[in-house]
Amino acid sequence: MLAMLFAVVSPVYTKAQHHEHKMVRQGTDTTGLLRLARSIKAVNTDLFEAGAYKGKNGHVIQYRLLRPQGDKSKKYPLVVVLHGSGAVGNDNRKHMGVMANMWATPEVRQKYPAYVLAPQFLSRSSNYAMNKQRGVLASAGQACMQPLLNLLDSLKRLPGIDDRRIYLVGYSMGGSTTMNILSQWPELFAAAVPISCIPQFDNMETLRHIPIWLIHGNADDVNNIASDRQFYKEMGDKSLTTMWEFDKAGHEDIFTTSVIGEYLPQWLFQWEKPLPASPKGR
Repeated sequence: MLAMLFAVVSPVYTKAQHHEHKMVRQGTDTTGLLRLARSIKAVNTDLFEAGAYKGKNGHVIQYRLLRPQGDKSKKYPLVVVLHGSGAVGNDNRKHMGVMANMWATPEVRQKYPAYVLAPQFLSRSSNYAMNKQRGVLASAGQACMQPLLNLLDSLKRLPGIDDRRIYLVGYSMGGSTTMNILSQWPELFAAAVPISCIPQFDNMETLRHIPIWLIHGNADDVNNIASDRQFYKEMGDKSLTTMWEFDKAGHEDIFTTSVIGEYLPQWLFQWEKPLPASPKGR
């Protein structure tokens, strides 16, 4: 069961509100939270097709894929949802938690149709070490990220996927992996939402131009918020990085109505990669 409910500070983000730090405090009305929790709990995981993909480095990744309902002649976004360390394995089921299943609830699926890819890593996808220069933990991506990138490269060629609207979402270790993938392959993604993560501090100049929504509780005793605060600070005022800090929220308390449900896809889907520049003289 979801633990806490927080008041939504701003119901909609717009492109004008691109670099902003908001403190989100605990609310009191749990009706919407309970209704949403029941809806997500009722999702049939088998709506997501099961598959496996062998990457170029020989690593195999299990995954689930939700396809959009609607006009098959249209192009739809692709949302990649990365799980936490507790879901590591190869059963292709344990990783189907709140962040993946919310996309298959009737309300979200109807209003925000998309392909949703939920891969399952066989081992940890990111590890952490102290960044001595900054005095905070930093993450480093692992080899099991590579087959996911190979899979994405294959999927983005499907006629139904809009390759200008590919998004990354991850929780805990998956949030950290979101940051590592974004740093290594920034050209693939239109926007990213790392939740309760430990970021990395590479390729910062490029990341300033990618919309990133950091979400973290300041009572998180698993992944300390200090690393995200440092990342946000270094991104600077001219970046497209937004941070929501949930006051007195622990590691799992970010599963609230201001994160799951419509707010996350609403924020993601406002962004798309710009069209390639036309050659000179045309």
